[in-house]
Amino acid sequence: MSGSMLPPDLRAQAEARTQTGNRGIGGAARENSAQSAARASAMGVSVEEAAAAQQEKAEEPQKTVDLTECPVCKKKPGKDDLFCAGCGQGLLQEKDPIKFLAIKPFTDEDVDDYIFKGFILREIPILGKHKIILKSSQPKDLKAVDSWLMNGEYKDKGLSNALYKQLHLMGSTASAVEALDAQSIGETLEKRITWLEERGSALVDMLTDRVVIFNRAWTRYLQEKNPISGS
Repeated sequence: MSGSMLPPDLRAQAEARTQTGNRGIGGAARENSAQSAARASAMGVSVEEAAAAQQEKAEEPQKTVDLTECPVCKKKPGKDDLFCAGCGQGLLQEKDPIKFLAIKPFTDEDVDDYIFKGFILREIPILGKHKIILKSSQPKDLKAVDSWLMNGEYKDKGLSNALYKQLHLMGSTASAVEALDAQSIGETLEKRITWLEERGSALVDMLTDRVVIFNRAWTRYLQEKNPISGS
């Protein structure tokens, strides 16, 4: 692979989203396909069946969040603004990530799955009729991405800071995307990254966006379920 996979303008947006706010429990870490498949098998279901079961779970729509500041430039947006007047950042996904992702709201059952299984799954529309399955992040997956960078193709190679960040972001995206149209994109992190490298840059950017927004929305839901005492 030569250079970044994303166009400069899209790359800047993805990096800005990555650097602002909480990307989810465990930051950039995400579970790989083999591990999640093993867990699903132990429960007697496939990864796809587990995702489908969670999609059917529930129930009340979540409230729209009023933003106090733009996640990129920190300018305070108007109540009905869909774009930041300061930097042009899209705000719909920040105000109502569930609607933006077109998924069913999170539920108490998701919380139980997260506590006892360590992750949740969601099927998310992408480009028309096609759908992806995303898995929420886990801290140990950060090790897999770091190991890929330090011991794989890029071992002992001098990487610019910008390229390192871009490769790490792509590895994190690969760790989160379980399947496209119910077909696994790869059993190992390396195969999943290769799959991404062979896709179009715009699609990779869309996937990256949804991974970040999904984990941020899930973290926000957990924080609302367990507010800091006295807040």
